[in-house]
Amino acid sequence: MSDKLRFTKTRIDALGPAEAGKRKFYYDADTPGLSVQVTGSGTKTFYVYRWVGGKPEKIRLGTFPAMTVEQAQRETRKLKFLSFIQPYHNISNHEYARILVKAY
Repeated sequence: MSDKLRFTKTRIDALGPAEAGKRKFYYDADTPGLSVQVTGSGTKTFYVYRWVGGKPEKIRLGTFPAMTVEQAQRETRKLKFLSFIQPYHNISNHEYARILVKAY
C-alpha cells in the first residue's frame, strides 16, 4: 500500500497495525500536511506538519475514529492557513479569529 492515499473513513479503517514497536505514517493526497500515524497496536492518530518561522512543526490533532477524516482535514487547513499568516503579519489573536470566521 502506498504511503500517500486519499483519506476516507473506509481507507483509514482498513490500515493495519505497523510492525511491533514501530510506527507507520500515511499522508493524505487531498490535504497537504495531513498524516495519520499507525502504531503496532493499531492506534491511528492524525498529525499535521507545517512550517512556522522557518522551522518544522508536528501537531497532534486527535485519534481516529474519535476525530473524523473531515475534521482532521478542516483543522489541517486552518493550522496551515495560520502558519502562513503569522510569520509575516503582526496581528492579534482577535484578528486571527475574525480572519478564520471569514475564511471558514
